Amino acid sequence: MFEDVNGFGSWHRRWCALNAQSLMYWKYPDDEHRKEPIGSIDLRQCVTSNVQSVTRDICARPNTFQMMTVRPQEKGDKDTLISWTANTLTTTKHLLSADTKEERILWCNKLNEALTSLRRWDPQALRPMESMQDKK
Repeated sequence: MFEDVNGFGSWHRRWCALNAQSLMYWKYPDDEHRKEPIGSIDLRQCVTSNVQSVTRDICARPNTFQMMTVRPQEKGDKDTLISWTANTLTTTKHLLSADTKEERILWCNKLNEALTSLRRWDPQALRPMESMQDKK
């Protein structure tokens, strides 16, 4: 998972689990059953139409894919390497990388299935915004 650390981009290895409406992550696989996640991505806020691999001009790391989320702007939000504010919204680009091509394809398929189901049944889930894909 690509994160902004004091203005510098850094990749951190994370163990991820997908549930009905979020992608949760931990530092280690064993933590999933013993600890609260260190973070999560709310899929209801995802505006990506199709989770898929990114081009090398976005990220040269192999097997990388991205999701964009949008939420109401909060006090203290500022532009960073992975998020930016506009009007009353904060947009975040989530770059994730799988170990293998097969795992990347599996993750993209599962995330797309989850997003399709969520958007179909949850009226609070945001709809895809094509224009968000190519920003930043």
